[in-house]
Amino acid sequence: MPRCRHEPHARRAFAWLALVTVTGFSSVHCATDDRKLQPLSIVLYAAGDGAGADAGSGDALLGGGGSTGAVGGSSAGGAPFAAGGSTGGDAPATGGSGENGDGAGSGGDTSGTGGCQVVAGDDAVSACTGGTTGSGGSGGSAGMAITGGPCPDLDGDGVLDCEQSLADNPSFDTDVSGWLSEPNVLLSWSSDDALGHDFSGSLNLLSSLEVDQDGSVMVGAYQCIAVTSSVEYRFIVQASIVEADMDSSAAFQLLPYDGPDCTGNVIETVTAATVQGSDWNVIDKKYLTPGMTKSISMRLVSIKPFRKPMLSVRFDNVLVRQE
Repeated sequence: MPRCRHEPHARRAFAWLALVTVTGFSSVHCATDDRKLQPLSIVLYAAGDGAGADAGSGDALLGGGGSTGAVGGSSAGGAPFAAGGSTGGDAPATGGSGENGDGAGSGGDTSGTGGCQVVAGDDAVSACTGGTTGSGGSGGSAGMAITGGPCPDLDGDGVLDCEQSLADNPSFDTDVSGWLSEPNVLLSWSSDDALGHDFSGSLNLLSSLEVDQDGSVMVGAYQCIAVTSSVEYRFIVQASIVEADMDSSAAFQLLPYDGPDCTGNVIETVTAATVQGSDWNVIDKKYLTPGMTKSISMRLVSIKPFRKPMLSVRFDNVLVRQE
């Protein structure tokens, strides 16, 4: 589904929200979703094995490709983080390649290249496997290291979130592009990654409005996402408050619009449960879009007392998908 962005006139349409809410916020906190992200457990799979005309197959997620023995046959590598395998037979044939690895392999008398496999939590590649040998051919060698690594599967559907999220730049691997800042907000990229990867990071949201009065201020970063009306969507994000206290929290808000590109009228405002603390907490909400909805502005927000000088909140791994 295509992404959409705020144009200048769309920002004016959004400005009416005022972005500053004077409330007795400490007495009306929503229930805290204090579930912690469970460590990912990803198993390495060796490349599939085959002999003669029998084809092997790799694991659907992280396994290497299998080998084939038939002349001219090929084998597909596992997607998205591994690839490889070799082909056998009496003549060279090309093996399959994965999405991120160099996975081509050939049979006959020629050695090919296998694919790499990555495990969550490691800084780079934890294992690279070559292709296996088919009848009449030689196996591929180990592939080159690949950069990056798997993002989480926060909704537990067996698909990596960054592979299916409708949000632009959901993992903040190198920058915060795709997200716009509201007044009194400074956005920056942080190397603090929710999964602890050295090769990825997070969005750092600094709220700087300070006023000598009671109440709390909610500000954020936002992105406009094209959606369909009367359809249920799943919204998940991880958040961490850098200098946590009991008066500060993080959440996200959803503002459905009756026009494309977040133009027209805001139909309603929905706020997910707030979280507190410096741990990487998961905020999870299912939302049925109202009729006439054509787009949604997703706000990643911080909430702090007016008198608190600054608040820094980090967000990572934004999942937006249709249920």
